[in-house]
Amino acid sequence: MKVVIVGGSDAGVSAALRIKELEPSFDVLIVTKDHYPNFSVCGLPYLHSGEIKDFTSLFHRTPKDLEALQINLQLDTEVSMIDSAKCLVVTSHGDEIAYDTLILGTGVLPRKLPVLDDLQSPSVFYLHSPCDGERLETYIRKKHPRSALVIGAGYIGVEMAEAFATRGISSYLIERNDQIFPSAEVSHSNRIQEALEAKGVKVYTSCGVKTASKTEDTKVSITLTNQEALEVDIVIVAIGVLPNSTLAQAAGLASDAQGAIVVDHHMRTSDPRILAAGDVVHTFHRILQRFAYLPLGSTAHKQGAIAGEVAAGSVAHEFKGSVGTQVLKVFENVFATTGIKLAQSLHEGYDPVLVEIEADDHKAYYPGAKKIFLSLLGDKITGKLLGVQMYARTTAAVHKRIDVAATALYNDMTVADLLDLDLSYNPPLGSPWDPLQVAAAEWLRKTATFKASSQR
Repeated sequence: MKVVIVGGSDAGVSAALRIKELEPSFDVLIVTKDHYPNFSVCGLPYLHSGEIKDFTSLFHRTPKDLEALQINLQLDTEVSMIDSAKCLVVTSHGDEIAYDTLILGTGVLPRKLPVLDDLQSPSVFYLHSPCDGERLETYIRKKHPRSALVIGAGYIGVEMAEAFATRGISSYLIERNDQIFPSAEVSHSNRIQEALEAKGVKVYTSCGVKTASKTEDTKVSITLTNQEALEVDIVIVAIGVLPNSTLAQAAGLASDAQGAIVVDHHMRTSDPRILAAGDVVHTFHRILQRFAYLPLGSTAHKQGAIAGEVAAGSVAHEFKGSVGTQVLKVFENVFATTGIKLAQSLHEGYDPVLVEIEADDHKAYYPGAKKIFLSLLGDKITGKLLGVQMYARTTAAVHKRIDVAATALYNDMTVADLLDLDLSYNPPLGSPWDPLQVAAAEWLRKTATFKASSQR
């Protein structure tokens, strides 16, 4: 059996590894337009901050590692067409590669900003692929920039603003919405913005780029929609992504309204010989109970492994869905989120109640206690837990505390159920009632259901 995988990032490599675990005799070929397969794009901001010194440190596995596992690679090669009738792919070099099973892990493309894309300036960067990261880091080390503009204040935008500040590069961060980090509740968005501004990042909301031009010394001259004029050495465009599904759509595969490839819980597409996984597909959302576009690296790994199992002839395991758990480091602080936020819950027709509390990360009498700022969202009618967000110092371990909330969401627990969880306690590390449970009790008080819950 020959399995051809298009795309050499998280989903594609996870699929290849799983196939080889289950069926070592299968012929597995990864075809990727990148020069660096199995590379941690998520680690690039920390390369650009200077915290990671070597570009090669971001390899999950090198090409030699993959080839040692008898996974064949065809690098620097773009697939230009899928001929599903003949079960073959055609590369940009004109090669035809036959397959018994095809797996698409083509990921995403960055959203373009025409006013800057048309500029064709060497100082404008989209941080999307390993090659993008290598080019930016080479530019920084060669040019020693002193100023930067980051457009878009989502995950990549905030991480790059932090990276530049850490590296001593003066930076501006602009966001077209009325708050940075739109996936956060407003209170947490404000905390993220305050942390950035405390380190010298100039933050503008409800703001975009009006005009852009090149200067003679490779700087970029920008006029913002708030009429402010900037001249910077580097521009990072991080305004979101689109599923890279053109190849699939041209082959006649079904896609959703956002262009993501439609798959089932076993990662099967509308073509029985083609599977797809990762950021190019839609994802089952366990809270919304429907498929939605939710590109996440952790999800791509899981979906890729399932696609590999199906390609190897196993259908025992299925992708059961995501609750959208994510975490962000902001200097010495961490923001973590899982589930949906207030605005989305209203849009989905829930009767939401949001509570926001402050609680110590461990017993206050033990030295070093820090505040955790926690938001808990639930549906008043059913008591169903809908979302949790946390913000605290890195020492407060909110990146793991959020996993408790994610597990509760995954298992469709109510807010009241949180009070029954048997969570660990030791004075230097926590409290008898974890902050998540403190928030749950406050939610029940606010909805007048605490008494009934506490008497169960």
